[in-house]
Amino acid sequence: MINVSFEAEKKTVTMTVTGHAKSAEAGRDLICAAVSALVITLAQNARFLEARKMLKEAPGIVLAEGASEVTCTAKTKESFRDVIYTYHVIQRGMMVLAHNYPQYIAVKTFGETETS
Repeated sequence: MINVSFEAEKKTVTMTVTGHAKSAEAGRDLICAAVSALVITLAQNARFLEARKMLKEAPGIVLAEGASEVTCTAKTKESFRDVIYTYHVIQRGMMVLAHNYPQYIAVKTFGETETS
């Protein structure tokens, strides 16, 4: 099971992903591939936000098999809107996966309990 959580506190936003879907053998698991694509997309967007000087500090990016995390702290209230929007787009993708494959992925959205 893949567990994804989204948290926001003040101007800091974090997505944490742990586990494995195990919907197929390694290298053929489409659920893991979809989640990985979303995680990498968020990491790249975090670097883009940093390049645009919208972050207070470099984003925290950990990309590891079975345990990834992307954290961004917005520099200003105005830049927070762009940061949180980026995370919401990725959250929506994770929620679609959880809706279609609840046996493989669970998502805890901003301020909510786990959903499937």
